[in-house]
Amino acid sequence: MANLEMTSIQMIFQRLIPNQFMKRLLIPVALLAFAFAAGASEQAVNDLIPRLAAPRIEDRMAPQNELQAVAAKASRPGAEAERLALARILAAKAADSSVPQPARVWIVRQLEYVGAVESVPALTSLLGGEDVELRECARRALAENSAAEAGKSLREALAKGGEAAWRIGLLDALGQRGEASAVSQVAKELGDPATAQVASLALGRIGTEAAIAELWKAADNNVAGADEALAESAGILATKGQMKNAETICTRLWKKEIATPIRATVLVTLAQVAPREAKPLIQDALAGSDTRLQTAAISAAQIAFGKSTSTTLVEWYPKLNPAARLLVLRELDSSAEKLVLGALADPDESIRLVALETLGRIGGGASVSVLLESAAGSPAPAQKIASASLARVSGPGVDAALQKLAGRGEPNSRAAAIRAMGDRSQVSAVPALLKYATETNKVVAAAACASLGKLGGESDVEPVARLAMSGNVPDAEAALESILSRVENKDAVALKIAALARKAENSQVPILFGAMTALGGSAAMQALIEKISSPDAGVKDAAIRALANWPEFAAVNPLLEIGAKPDTSKAHQALVLRGVTRLARSSEQAAAADRIRAAQAVIKTAQRNEEKKDAVAALGSIASAETVAALTPMLTDSVLKADAAQAGVNLARALRRGNRRAAEDLVKAISAADVSAELKQKAEAALSR
Repeated sequence: MANLEMTSIQMIFQRLIPNQFMKRLLIPVALLAFAFAAGASEQAVNDLIPRLAAPRIEDRMAPQNELQAVAAKASRPGAEAERLALARILAAKAADSSVPQPARVWIVRQLEYVGAVESVPALTSLLGGEDVELRECARRALAENSAAEAGKSLREALAKGGEAAWRIGLLDALGQRGEASAVSQVAKELGDPATAQVASLALGRIGTEAAIAELWKAADNNVAGADEALAESAGILATKGQMKNAETICTRLWKKEIATPIRATVLVTLAQVAPREAKPLIQDALAGSDTRLQTAAISAAQIAFGKSTSTTLVEWYPKLNPAARLLVLRELDSSAEKLVLGALADPDESIRLVALETLGRIGGGASVSVLLESAAGSPAPAQKIASASLARVSGPGVDAALQKLAGRGEPNSRAAAIRAMGDRSQVSAVPALLKYATETNKVVAAAACASLGKLGGESDVEPVARLAMSGNVPDAEAALESILSRVENKDAVALKIAALARKAENSQVPILFGAMTALGGSAAMQALIEKISSPDAGVKDAAIRALANWPEFAAVNPLLEIGAKPDTSKAHQALVLRGVTRLARSSEQAAAADRIRAAQAVIKTAQRNEEKKDAVAALGSIASAETVAALTPMLTDSVLKADAAQAGVNLARALRRGNRRAAEDLVKAISAADVSAELKQKAEAALSR
């Protein structure tokens, strides 16, 4: 009956999981989970054991994942019966010497997740065994086991002694567990230089009164790791809410000669458990010369002073050395804007640069003018930081100050303000920017165009286009193209551009063609095509060039029509056919058949071999069996055969997995063609790469 149920479940999963890789991964896990739910869990584990011990390590991965998934599921909250059943089975298998060692190792590792008191006897037996790997896995599983019996087993193992490396592992496990009953045993290990540091840390993690007392004795005797362990213990006690005990440790440690990293840890913990007592120590540490302790003092100040941290640091700032001032500047809030502005006059360049950066975070309207001054005329590092700060500064009055300063003053400063408005997405500034773009000062006009390109929307297309058409604003065309690349209603905008083009002077029209190319869409393309028949040679040339650069495959047919006309100049024919080839090569969203026809049309129409060869190469990028049929006849063309063979090599590489039959046919055709041995070799290699 159970076998019938398992078969039915397997059939269900086969239907539900179509992907073959996912079937291999998920179905075994799902079936194993079903087996446990159906009460056949021991048999399921028995079935896994040979696979867990497979000779090849890579073959063990799938069953390992299966068992791990079941263990993770069984250890979830509210599944105690499931956990207990699995843990008992796994413990029995772990203790069974007839189970292959690789399988036992993985089984014990799962007991880290699911094991409790029921698994302790089996793990204890492994703890005293000779297999080093199993012994280590058992130690780790007992370290994670919440049962008191697990701690007893680890203590007994430590009592038996052993090599230093083994005792270190046991000490670490006892410390990890916070094993209060092990204090005296752990303390004995303080006398061995090989285990002293780990024993100290274990006592610190245990953190009982007895453990702390042993640590103080060790610290007084300069035992390795004792001071560090006391500092860590204070932090653990603080997280447990034992503030007074933590304070006692920190206060006593602070009075000792201890290493700077430990002193830094103590200072931060003391700020947490006794902020009043910590405050003067924080000030002294910040005013000192040890950069690591100064950094800790900043963290401690944030804990001890809370919302008044910035105000307090401002009071201390004048008495601090440059290193501490740099740390303080990075922590100040908007209430300290005046001090930070003053720091811009500091003789230390590092302080000036950090002050500029800080103003971007905390500054308001008062900071704008000084940031502009630095952005406009300072050396490169300060200029870059000031410009970035202008883009970020968000305090009250900033936008109004920028708009005011953008309209008056020295050109470089105005340009910096104008650029900042663009960087800040200050859309309300667009009307002013349109005005600034017409100014005779090139620096101001260029900055205005750059910001217009970032801020302008659909409603701004026409005025910016008129600026570009005027010929007096060199950067307006780039601004227009930037706006057009972002507008959503491209056809509506294209109609606006087309209307402008119809009314514009012939000398102005070509300026709009680049904009149309950036815009794309059917309406813009149609407006461009209308100008191709213009009697004005300049307009016609610009229109053809713009269409040849069109970004969409829809331009292929109009381009081919131009290329086929008898009155089309050779230069224009070459230009449009290159445009068709480019679209055939790059327009992957278009149908393969259409791309192939486009390339074939170029080969048929082109008068020069260069355009024909480019089109042949483009065919090699169209991964389709139809392309094979198009390329194969060209292998007999005296002019194109080498290019067709190279394109065929590229095509075979693209097809060899998706359509190997077509790739093989193409390679055979290349091998039979009158082409170089090198190309034939490449063709053969294309099938195996």
